[in-house]
Amino acid sequence: MLPFIIGVLAGILYNEVINKLGWKKAVLTSPLRLSAFALALFLTYETFGKEGLFYFFAGFMLGGFTQLTFRSFTRR
Repeated sequence: MLPFIIGVLAGILYNEVINKLGWKKAVLTSPLRLSAFALALFLTYETFGKEGLFYFFAGFMLGGFTQLTFRSFTRR
């Protein structure tokens, strides 16, 4: 359950950074974001194993989708 929650938070933060900075600046900071994402993946795998990675990715996708959906409804 903890990897899922971490994945949801990571997905929300990942999309929020892109929305705040814009695509051009987000591309410039992509090495930093990718290294943070890789560190989260590594720590999740080392702590929870393969099953933890599955829950992390599921949470990441759900968090990103939720953030994008919420943002599209609040802009109207």
